[in-house]
Amino acid sequence: MNPENKPLTGNHTSAFRNWISFIGMVVARGALFSFLLLFILDALAKFSNPYVSILTYMGVPAFLIGGILLTVFGAWRERRRRSKGGGATSLQIDLNNPRERRTLVVFIAGRHRFHAADRRRLLSTPLISPSRRSFVAKSATR
Repeated sequence: MNPENKPLTGNHTSAFRNWISFIGMVVARGALFSFLLLFILDALAKFSNPYVSILTYMGVPAFLIGGILLTVFGAWRERRRRSKGGGATSLQIDLNNPRERRTLVVFIAGRHRFHAADRRRLLSTPLISPSRRSFVAKSATR
């Protein structure tokens, strides 16, 4: 109950509770975790690697800023939609809805297809090329 002892009515859910803001938060959190991990890796490495530094200080912050902007854009869009009379959006997936069920099936089938193709490619390529194989064999006999 609120201080006036009246039940809350209406849309009191946050404008950040929508799919666009949710995706932005996931991207921003992933980028923040990656930045911390790469920063520690760069700080503790015995040898300096310029590619790790470029990724740490230029690439990952771009994703962090992009995730934050996507989160704010989703909240802005949700707030605008609510001001036009729409209710709060739901972050639930209802598999009784044929459209959502079809979307989930397509997503899982695409994921399976991608991993199956990648698995076939990995199994068909040798770990060591034939020319390198003879070099390794000669080096092992010395």
